[in-house]
This record gives sequence, structure tokens and C-alpha cells, in this order.
Amino acid sequence: MIRMTKKKLLRYVLLPNVCLFIALAIYFPGSELPIALTLASGIQHGSLQEKIDACEAKAIEGAAFTNEEVDFLHDLYTCLYKGARLTFVLPEVSKMMEHYLSESEQPLEVDASIFNTNDKVTKHMEALKAEILSAEVLANSYRSEEFYMPDFSNIDSVFGLYYGYIAAKPERTGDTIQIHWRAEVPWEWPSYASLKEKHGDPQAESFPIPNAACLFLGIDGAITIDNGLGEYLTHLGLAKSFIAYSEWTEKVKASAIQR
Repeated sequence: MIRMTKKKLLRYVLLPNVCLFIALAIYFPGSELPIALTLASGIQHGSLQEKIDACEAKAIEGAAFTNEEVDFLHDLYTCLYKGARLTFVLPEVSKMMEHYLSESEQPLEVDASIFNTNDKVTKHMEALKAEILSAEVLANSYRSEEFYMPDFSNIDSVFGLYYGYIAAKPERTGDTIQIHWRAEVPWEWPSYASLKEKHGDPQAESFPIPNAACLFLGIDGAITIDNGLGEYLTHLGLAKSFIAYSEWTEKVKASAIQR
């Protein structure tokens, strides 16, 4: 009886966990693994936060980074985009962070859902649409002002968007107006200098990375990282800014036009 219990323990508890650990070690190789485990679980939270805080302090001061610190930041942000991919709710964030770290600088097309299922963006779309539908003669294009795009109606946008704009190119075909939409956001993180100028504090914008420990500790269990540190990656030769965009088409019946 005891022997059967041990077999079941091995089969249903130990083996799955060993397999999971091996899979994680393959997905997060070498020095990435301990960072990934802390980001996911909150274990060794203090140690990881201290390393991040030390890098933030150096970036603010403009002090020289060691090779070890540069490697650490590369691993940290790599774990962030790989972890975002595993959540399945942040696919575009993962894609954009990976592109940022690739240093390609080429524009990146992302899924339109990060924009057109975002309440803040759709509000600006409706304003442009009203302008289009009320026009006697259609202009070639319409464009919103630049605005802050992140909104909790789309979690991807909260972590993946910043200031951007939307544009519309309408075309009347019979009793239908076809609107070609384009949303665009420069994937350019705010620098510590710009944050200090704007808010009086270079660390005014920090974002929490939730983990399992947050279930018990609340937001205090999260790892926090300055937006300014994300921008500083470009000074360390780890990342380059780019333009993220989406394009899609919407058809509106002429009967929707209000005169």
C-alpha cells in the first residue's frame, strides 16, 4: 500500500513538476531561469528588486555599467517578453518587446485588436467617424491628435502602448463609406531626463510586474521597474526604438450619415 502511494506520488506530483522545470529551463536557458522563476513566483523578490534598483540608480546618474549588469538587463527584459508570451493575454506586448530588443528599428505591424478593442482608441475613432459622416465632401484623410493610448479595456494596451494617434482615409462607394484606419505609436520609452522634466522626478513612471506572491501580499509583492530603465537600454546597445502600427478597414452604410 505504501509502495503504491509512492508510485502515485512520483507519477502525479514529482514527474509533472520535474517536466515543468525542464521545460522552463529550456525556454529560459542559463541565467534567464532564476530571473524568470522570481518574476513568476515572487520568491527571492528582494534580491531581484535590489539588482533592478541598482541599475536604475546608475542609469539616472549616468554611471558606467559593468558587463555583468548589461547581461543582467538583457536577461531581465528577455524574460519579460518571453513571460508575456506565455500568459496568452499579452501577445502584442511580447512581440513588441522582442522587436525592441532585436534592434531592428523597422516598423512593426501588430494585431489591430490592441487598438480597435481599446475603449480609449475607439472613442477617438468615433469622433473621426462622426466628422467623416457629416462631411459634404470627404477629405483625403483625417487624423486625431496624439493621445495616451493605454486603457484597461485591453490589457495588452496597458503594457504595450504609450502616446500615439489614429488616422482615417475614407472612400465613398455607392451607399457605403469605406474607412481605412491606421493606428500608430512610436515604441519609444520615456527617458529619465524627460520624466524629470515632466514630473520633477525621474522615477515618476514605474510599472509593477505581478507574480504569484501578489495573491497574498497584494501589489507590494510585485517587482517594479522604471519606464526610464526601459529607455536606457538604447544607451547600453541593447535595444532600438521603432514604430508599431496596425491597419484595418471598416464599412459604414450611408444610412448612418446624420445630416
